[in-house]
Amino acid sequence: MLIQGNFNKARLFGPWIGEFAHEFLYWKDWVCAEIETSTDAVNIVASFPGHHIFYPNAAFYIPHSEKSGILQLSAHGPVVDGFICGYPGNLNGTSHGKNILSYLRTLVNTLRSTGIEHVEVSAPFLYSASSFHSHLIGSDLGYQTSTPASHTWIKPHIHKRYHLAPDDSELVNTYFNLLDQTRKTVAILPRLRSIRRPDKNLSSYFYQQICCKLISSGHNCIIIGTPNGAHLLEGIFNPKYYLDLVTEIDPMLQLSLHTRAFSFCDFAIGGLSGGMVYALYCKLPSIVIGNRYQAHQLSTENVFRTKFVYLTNDSISDDILVTKVLEKASCLV
Repeated sequence: MLIQGNFNKARLFGPWIGEFAHEFLYWKDWVCAEIETSTDAVNIVASFPGHHIFYPNAAFYIPHSEKSGILQLSAHGPVVDGFICGYPGNLNGTSHGKNILSYLRTLVNTLRSTGIEHVEVSAPFLYSASSFHSHLIGSDLGYQTSTPASHTWIKPHIHKRYHLAPDDSELVNTYFNLLDQTRKTVAILPRLRSIRRPDKNLSSYFYQQICCKLISSGHNCIIIGTPNGAHLLEGIFNPKYYLDLVTEIDPMLQLSLHTRAFSFCDFAIGGLSGGMVYALYCKLPSIVIGNRYQAHQLSTENVFRTKFVYLTNDSISDDILVTKVLEKASCLV
């Protein structure tokens, strides 16, 4: 952690340890708005590697490290943002709470070791500040302004959507120069989870068939996902028409690459996931596959009203689903 400068007070936002979609739909814009008015402190954000692109106005960014143990806690689960009907979890006494609060304490103490006397924490979860150093100004309610009478999470009303700031370096752009620039390009998001909602997974066979048929019909395919959260389809397609942005990618660059890929692609295909919601957030038309009960949720989370087609995969074979997806693809281009 490199904090340069002489600061008497810091405001730490986070650590964010929760679902991907909740971060970019609610947390990041609330944080950016708070930073605009937080002029008496140096503003610091802690979240996952590469997610600094969500916080363009933060002075410093702290990515969760492998050593912290946090990456294994909640990359794909609602540890802090969905305990009861979406209401932020109270970490006191929970199985993960001890580890998360220990990590928060480490962040605060590290900041204080740089000479910062006061550290104010705005956390996306409930906790008791009494166990922290007396110089910590705790925000017991995270980014809630008051405790709701019921267990329903009152999500913050987002008045302004702040721009994303993906890395635009030559290294990032080099990835896309590998593809045939004369072809239309499709983002494929082959979600695969073993613990968190495995019922939303589609088969590896489905994604392989989609890629084969798209490439044979004159498209490029870019695979979007994380190493522990996506089917691995590498090694079976011509790299001139196929780009893998899942494996062997620097974690600090991965989200920038995915964001840039969405601006490069013509449309996206994938099972319902935070990644597909992010594609819509990046205004990329999409074909989303899920059960019939989830369509309304996606419409609610499609904040920019990006065009999408929703297909249900209830009780149909992969081959029939592939045919339906390819038929609908013509509606998006």
